[in-house]
Amino acid sequence: EMAEHPANGHYAGFQTLMDVHPALAVTPFARVMGRGVKWGTRIVPLANQRLFGQGMYWGSNALLRAETVRASGGWVEDNICEDFALTARLDAAGHPIALVDVYNYEGFPPDALSLRERTVRWCRANLSVAPSVFRARTGFAVRLAVVTPILFYLMAPILLGLLILSLAAPVQVPLHSLGS
Repeated sequence: EMAEHPANGHYAGFQTLMDVHPALAVTPFARVMGRGVKWGTRIVPLANQRLFGQGMYWGSNALLRAETVRASGGWVEDNICEDFALTARLDAAGHPIALVDVYNYEGFPPDALSLRERTVRWCRANLSVAPSVFRARTGFAVRLAVVTPILFYLMAPILLGLLILSLAAPVQVPLHSLGS
């Protein structure tokens, strides 16, 4: 009904937001990560939608118009980051993705090692698709959505380094107090 509304005809697809389901997040680690992803999908994607009129297709539980995908060059099959690449292709052709206030359930890695493996795979995927996204006539929202995870991946080692440096700093270095 929403997809067929005349005011929504220019959208290439409709992406649901993510939520964590207890049956899919089987460990405490997965539940915590799931909550983080749940709230993460409410920040950058919703800001892009509200500010720039463009959501992102992130590969699961979306309704896409097959005729629009075909007319925009078809499915991206040569990249692990096919969801972002397809969003860029659709955006360059003038067909945005709309986020909808419906939630889908995702599974999350059960432990830190599994999360690391998935994160490295996704980071490589984002890095591989970034050049084509920037070469295409994509809007700011799509470019921001591709760059944001890359920045997150880059920040992790920087924050770890700062933590190690702060632990190695001499204890004698005082913290300044207000008022004395």
